[in-house]
Amino acid sequence: MNNKNIIKHSKHILLILILGFLVMLLFLSDFKTIKNHIFLSILSSLAYGLPLAFGNAYIAKYLSKTIPWHKSPVKGLIIRLLVSFTYSAVITVIINFLLSIGFYEATLSTYTISLKFVLLIMIITFIVTFSLYSIGFFKEWKKAIIREEELKRNILELEYASLKNQVNPHFLFNSLNVLTSLVGKNDDAVKYIKKLSDVYRYLLENKDKQTVSLETELKFTEAYIYLHKIRFGENLKSKINVSDKNFSIVPLSLQMLIENAIKHNIISEDEPLSIDISSSDKYIIVKNNLQVKNTREISLNIGLENIKKRYSYLTDKEIVIKKNNDSFVVKLPLLKIGF
Repeated sequence: MNNKNIIKHSKHILLILILGFLVMLLFLSDFKTIKNHIFLSILSSLAYGLPLAFGNAYIAKYLSKTIPWHKSPVKGLIIRLLVSFTYSAVITVIINFLLSIGFYEATLSTYTISLKFVLLIMIITFIVTFSLYSIGFFKEWKKAIIREEELKRNILELEYASLKNQVNPHFLFNSLNVLTSLVGKNDDAVKYIKKLSDVYRYLLENKDKQTVSLETELKFTEAYIYLHKIRFGENLKSKINVSDKNFSIVPLSLQMLIENAIKHNIISEDEPLSIDISSSDKYIIVKNNLQVKNTREISLNIGLENIKKRYSYLTDKEIVIKKNNDSFVVKLPLLKIGF
């Protein structure tokens, strides 16, 4: 037995002795009587206390395994009380009988026991059993909550890991097609290739990060929009007006909103698409005019759910979505640097 267990059991024995002296004070005339019979007092306290304490502890441990609290909490408590009451009553009578024979020369025919004493033992048993059960219940309940939260967190980590990789591969093919048409225009081709390189360098460097600085994300967003402007010309308009960039953001979240706007809206000379990016009240705001295509493409709700799940992993703040006949607005929470 190590020192830790010795100290633990010593505390239990000391508590049993104190409780035993308190019980005897209720049945003896005064403390002087206990003092005059100190050996008998200690022996009686240990004789009653040890089997009651350790026996009920074993009962509690056994019933916790056979009737787990999370399956039947009320049933478990009732059975534990009934078993503890029965055990405590039997042990109390047996110990009392043995002490009476050994120290007071009682016989089977002359032996009596105070009902008040047995009742007191039952009350103590109830208080201790109920208290220990309640403490155990709340400890296990807390553990269950922690396990559930860890499970949710692990699920979100897996979802986040897979969702990060859902950048539309068609964008790469469209970009390469545009690049092919620009081969004869050296200046435009060089600039386009540089922006395309910036975009994919960003994707490679930040694909495994949970957050990036807002400034880095905005530079990537400018390059990403530029590539689409080469494709759509003046039919795609954009404006970025963000003054305070001392925040971080979920990587690719702006890209996904821009991709959804381009994917699901008409972009033509008669109906140009405008995308505005601004910030206010610790949110970054992406707004586009609404001119939805009449197609059967997958709803943009998938992209928004993607972003929601990624943000739910990092903050309690929810993204804000506002839609009317003329515009579609998404507000993303800005996160502290180093989040």
